[in-house]
Amino acid sequence: MVSSCSRNPGGLKFVSSALVVLLILATGGIAASAESWTLFTDPEAQIQFLSAGTPEKSQVQSEDTTTITWSFTPLEDGTSGFVDATRIEQGGFADFDVLQEAADLRAGVERSGRTRVLEQRSVSVSGVPAIEFRTQTLTSKGGTWYGVLRMLVLGDTLYTVGITAPSLSRFEEEPILAFLDSLKSLQ
Repeated sequence: MVSSCSRNPGGLKFVSSALVVLLILATGGIAASAESWTLFTDPEAQIQFLSAGTPEKSQVQSEDTTTITWSFTPLEDGTSGFVDATRIEQGGFADFDVLQEAADLRAGVERSGRTRVLEQRSVSVSGVPAIEFRTQTLTSKGGTWYGVLRMLVLGDTLYTVGITAPSLSRFEEEPILAFLDSLKSLQ
């Protein structure tokens, strides 16, 4: 079996570059005044996930990939999260196995040199196999932030559920754990 990224290595490079940018951008910003977690549904994308408030939606398109990102406003301590969906124009991720491709995905996460994977493990998100990376990122201001990225394939789309926080202990809180496991396809 040939993975979509093997057929189109530029797609994986774009995915990992987008992840690095998201990790760096998510480590700063203006804090929201309250944490209000709700179930968000995007009927066009046919997905659903928990979000702290209504997420902002953006789209980046290159020659061969489209990435849609939903990000929620940083919480009081700066913790922020996102879900992104990457589609390859030719092929797709239907045959892509995130567990078998973990080494390439990890290399993409660490490509900038500012982010280091502290832990890698197999998990599931709503019953779908996923790879999880727990990361440490050095910010441009010299600070350290931590992140959790869960990558999985639903249909022909590679999804990343991610969150960044100023401390590792934040990832043990129930709302954060629920967010990391909340992505569902409505198809």
